[in-house]
Amino acid sequence: LLSGPHGVDVHEGLVRVREDVHPAAVVVRLDAVHEVEAPGGEVVRACVLLIEEPEASVAQLLDKVKGPDFPLGGKVITDRPTLRKIYEEGTGSIKVQAEWKLEKVAKREQIVVTSIPYGVNKGTLESVIGEIIAARKLPQLTGLTNESNAKDGMRIVLELKPGTDPNLVMGYLYKHTALQENFAYN
Repeated sequence: LLSGPHGVDVHEGLVRVREDVHPAAVVVRLDAVHEVEAPGGEVVRACVLLIEEPEASVAQLLDKVKGPDFPLGGKVITDRPTLRKIYEEGTGSIKVQAEWKLEKVAKREQIVVTSIPYGVNKGTLESVIGEIIAARKLPQLTGLTNESNAKDGMRIVLELKPGTDPNLVMGYLYKHTALQENFAYN
């Protein structure tokens, strides 16, 4: 048991609060524990804002919480006005894309997918891309290798023909595979 100040105790990750302690004090104490980059820190800061300003607007909350955070990564490509509308109305759709980078190996270029949208099965995704390569639906793409490991994380390597525009390849894959997904909010 770690006995903290102001009637807040932490034991095995659980927070226990004396009955006479105001909830705002607990959230403020927890916020002090979170670093700016810590997971969940922005949500805690939004909770502190709501305690301090119960009538805070969605715009003020969006200053604290930048958008949904999906495990496994992927990049939210929905613009801020649309996110705000979704939060205000409680309905809408958020688009998430895989993240990738271009690497040069010897004289060739390759696309390295470093994260995929939440809920996408990596094995199934690799199979679908493999079928696209085998059927020559995207002739600029010549091969796929899974180089993922614990040290480097996800690395799905897509081999390109020389002179290929990687943005064109990724555009096709976003449209025809689960490298881009929509998440509905209702």
